Amino acid sequence: YKKDHQVYDEVLRRNADIGIVAYPKARPGLKVIPFREDELGIVCSPTHPLGKKSQAKISDLDGENFVAFEKNLPTRRAVDDELKKHGASVNVVMEFDNIETVKRAVEIGAGISILPLVTVNNELDRKALRTVKISGKPLARPLGILILKKRSESVPVARFTEILTDLI
Repeated sequence: YKKDHQVYDEVLRRNADIGIVAYPKARPGLKVIPFREDELGIVCSPTHPLGKKSQAKISDLDGENFVAFEKNLPTRRAVDDELKKHGASVNVVMEFDNIETVKRAVEIGAGISILPLVTVNNELDRKALRTVKISGKPLARPLGILILKKRSESVPVARFTEILTDLI
């Protein structure tokens, strides 16, 4: 796992043939291929009162203990913007740099979070987490594939990119 700026750097330095990032931004020398959008939802422990709901407004999160991504991550910035836009002031109790650690903290009841719903399927199957859809306009996290503009793609990289974009 690398932080988003590291992924851009690794592709630019030719240490990686391809990178996948959330909220992709155009950078000199890189081509961004839109990959997919992950729907974001509220994630909580099965014992949390929100877990009894099928939907909730972002404003319903006001005052909740919240497990967040680190401040420098694009998903955190997007979630913070949405919370602010809806007047929800959360109490950030923990900050992590990856989804797996956020999920573990939410599982033990440290707080709730907003995560890509596709990332919690295993925890839902185990009944370790509950998800609550965000009412109103759905939140989505765009993902993009990064490749060098000037580098001719190898057959494996071209094929892998094709497979990824066919998954949409």
